[in-house]
Amino acid sequence: MAIMNKEKKTENKRINEIDEPQEEDEEEEELENKKMDMFFNLIKNYQQAKKRRRLELLIQDSGDAASNPTKRSDSGIVPVFRVEDFSHCTDLNLKPSDSIISTKIQDKEEEEEEEEEEETEKKEIREDNGLDLNLAL
Repeated sequence: MAIMNKEKKTENKRINEIDEPQEEDEEEEELENKKMDMFFNLIKNYQQAKKRRRLELLIQDSGDAASNPTKRSDSGIVPVFRVEDFSHCTDLNLKPSDSIISTKIQDKEEEEEEEEEEETEKKEIREDNGLDLNLAL
């Protein structure tokens, strides 16, 4: 009998071990189902809130458009320009000053001088070689 009791106990333990994972699996499935339900409820709530907000904005825009045609004038920031803001500016209709023109002329003259110097250097090099590459027709 003692042997049969031990066998029954071990058999019951094995049965419990086999049954416990099923119970754990069921609990895990229930937990996952709850999480999925919460997730889908969250999505539904978000979509409903989005729809409500759009409707509110549409109603607000339609009401504001009838009462106030220039909605952007209520932005809060209105730029103000004064004469002092432009006191440092010069008259744009005037011709450029003489100093600007004279510097441009000087720059052109310097470039021309540099080009002439380069040409003379090339001529000197040709003459040193003793070959006349200029062909006369």
